[in-house]
Amino acid sequence: MAAGITDGSGLKVFDRDRHPNTHLGPRHDKEGISVYGLLDHTRSLRGKETLKFWFMRPLQDLNEIALRHQTVSLLVRPECSSQLDSVHRHLGFVRNIRLVIDFEASVQEGRTVVKTGIDQKLDELKHVYDGLDDFLTQVARDISETLDPEVGQELVVVYFPQLGYLASLPSGTVQGIRSVSQELSGWDMMFSSDNRTYFKNQQIRELDGFIGDIYSYIIDREIEILQGLQQRTSEHAQALLDCEEKLANLDCFVPAESAVIGLTGRVFTRIQTVESVVKNQSAFMNDARQTFQAINDSTPQAMVVLDEFGKGTIPEDGVGLLGGVVKHFASRPASAQPWLLVATHFHGTVSGQYYLVGATVSVD
Repeated sequence: MAAGITDGSGLKVFDRDRHPNTHLGPRHDKEGISVYGLLDHTRSLRGKETLKFWFMRPLQDLNEIALRHQTVSLLVRPECSSQLDSVHRHLGFVRNIRLVIDFEASVQEGRTVVKTGIDQKLDELKHVYDGLDDFLTQVARDISETLDPEVGQELVVVYFPQLGYLASLPSGTVQGIRSVSQELSGWDMMFSSDNRTYFKNQQIRELDGFIGDIYSYIIDREIEILQGLQQRTSEHAQALLDCEEKLANLDCFVPAESAVIGLTGRVFTRIQTVESVVKNQSAFMNDARQTFQAINDSTPQAMVVLDEFGKGTIPEDGVGLLGGVVKHFASRPASAQPWLLVATHFHGTVSGQYYLVGATVSVD
């Protein structure tokens, strides 16, 4: 099923209540009185997201639906209540992988990045790494005080993963020092680039021992965390798969002996008029746009719900517009007609000749 935001709010499938403090953002919104809110008894964030996805994309395979009903009928038996309660209670301890993996940082760095707050040792390493620039700037100032002022002002201390910490001077400055052996006594040149020359002295070597290769430490720690997570998950892989297979069928149980329910792939509505000062459109134009989308995109497995379409203009035009829309759907071949539900106070659409009353159209 594909239902837009306006359709979900119009049908009260979803209804987000905004937080009074707009600065907190959408993460602090809560679900209002809606179908989803009434049925959401999930215990984990992953379960909540999955249930919402099922609402937006329900099953359309009759065999899968039948299997889901059979599974639910088994799980709701009285003899299964204690086991089901135990599973439901323990699901609250299942952590969402999105709370462990920082996907945005992972894309930027080209590797899997673990979020802060997961491991104390990792957080300490990242705290040191985040403050490394300011610390190395202060170290460079301390070293520069032991050098000639013209040389010291050009000095910077940098960090390269796997290479460690290095003192760097412009290559031209190094060549211009008359007595390099005296000015840079105790400095060992490590390598040179086109513009700068890199050294190690006693203070830089102390950084290698005191802080170490901090970035490599972070990567190693994250690998340990991910490997441990994988190992603990694999120990219970079969149990998790069994639970997922059984609990995935809990969302579509209907307490009825029998029911004839057609498959619905999409829902189009013209129920709630969405008005906004930022949209350069009238309320009637918004209604017309929603109805236009229903006409263009509806299929035989779609449902179209029109509530008081045409009320945004004069009655004569409104009756004609609604009658024309209904006539369009009624004139389609039977194999191309969606389910159409219309509610209106325009009684002229019933008594007039705006659409053809036939086997595919009924009036109540």
